[in-house]
Amino acid sequence: GTAAAPVATFAAGALASVPIAALPWPTGDVSRPVLIDRVDVAIAPAVRFVLDHGRDRTAELPRDAVLAIADPIYSREDARVQAGRRTMESAKTDSLYRTATFMRLPATRNEANAALSLSKTGRGRLLAGEKATRAALLTIQLSQYRVIHVAAHAVIDPEAPMLSSLVLSRFDERGTRLDDRIRSADLAGKRLNSDLVFLSACETALGKQVPAEGVMGLSSAFLERGARHVVASLWRVSDLDSSRLVARFYRQYAELNDPVAALSAAMREERRARPNAPTFSWAPFIAILGPSGAWSPSRVPKR
Repeated sequence: GTAAAPVATFAAGALASVPIAALPWPTGDVSRPVLIDRVDVAIAPAVRFVLDHGRDRTAELPRDAVLAIADPIYSREDARVQAGRRTMESAKTDSLYRTATFMRLPATRNEANAALSLSKTGRGRLLAGEKATRAALLTIQLSQYRVIHVAAHAVIDPEAPMLSSLVLSRFDERGTRLDDRIRSADLAGKRLNSDLVFLSACETALGKQVPAEGVMGLSSAFLERGARHVVASLWRVSDLDSSRLVARFYRQYAELNDPVAALSAAMREERRARPNAPTFSWAPFIAILGPSGAWSPSRVPKR
């Protein structure tokens, strides 16, 4: 056979929440292939995102300029909080904030390590545990990083997309309550020069449907700030399943230097390794093209 061609699809309305890569290949093949078996798939949220290639961009950043955020502290009972402070003022503090229960995500450390494996010269930076805070992320000059990987919880607001947020550490190592949310609105003053922003959290590809603009929310906030590609999730993702797929993704990305090709290849690899795995375990993420994201042919296995 011949190498498959890449495919970009516009996703609007209900299609924006459909895992395009998992749709059946339109043939009578008894092996029941799905789309990702034959082609690489990317999502274009709006026509302008594909047509707008003319914006000025700074010089390409080194491939190993990587920022990884992972394994935040979500509870005072976390072992990383100093022993004498784990329950200090808990009733008082919790009454001051609208809280939700967020479980620790230990496997996100593996995701961060996979992302940082791209960095061979010390350019990589890790924010984890007590350092994975809103304040720390907002003080970083994000335009210096070619790859930004965030592995955490997320809260999506479909009615007010600018309030959709990534949830970082809620407490520091002393048990002090922190402002934990990076809202879409917080990114308004930021400028990115990233080839890839990987939002490894629940439902980060979802938000409010806006005619001719696509889904507005976390993914669109990073795209509008200048990310060439955003990889985001369509549903609630498993900590372990995500870490396995993310590790495959970064191995492929190191070789292919193309987020679309890397995600597609990682999905194929996962399907081969776990042929009976349910779709939700290998197809939660989609690659979304940004306004300056160049759609380039990728290498895919010959059939």
